[in-house]
Amino acid sequence: MLRINFSSWVLIYVGIAMLSSSLWFLFFDFFGLIPLALAILFSMGFTTNKYWINLVNNKPENVIWIKPITVKHTVGLVVTLYKEKKFELLTVDGKNLTINCNSEDIQKVFFEGIKKYFPHSHIGYNPEIQKLYFADRINFILILQKYNAYFPVNNITT
Repeated sequence: MLRINFSSWVLIYVGIAMLSSSLWFLFFDFFGLIPLALAILFSMGFTTNKYWINLVNNKPENVIWIKPITVKHTVGLVVTLYKEKKFELLTVDGKNLTINCNSEDIQKVFFEGIKKYFPHSHIGYNPEIQKLYFADRINFILILQKYNAYFPVNNITT
């Protein structure tokens, strides 16, 4: 006859609890958290994409600044391995979108697109312009015009 004392019951109970909780966690991990995380990520992406598509089609005047960004990847602060070219679109309501434009073909398409949809937007960067943007986004273009610092996209020649 099998005799089980109190300590054996505790070990069996703990073992079953650990096994069941581990299995439940694995089940929840694979069938609960992952789909939930993917749903959140995709919905965020779709929401963001919808925002920008709506902005381009219905309110292109809300994109007020196109900021060029160059990121240098160097070794030992001396040798540049490669450069990344990006443009950041900044809006009157403080939202931004960064677009990678590393190849010449992508840059050509990008410039054609901004000339078509955002000819009024200021393009260029310096720290003073960034301060003006963060100080007063609503009057950003007017302030740049006042200081003769406004360079609209439609002034670009390609």
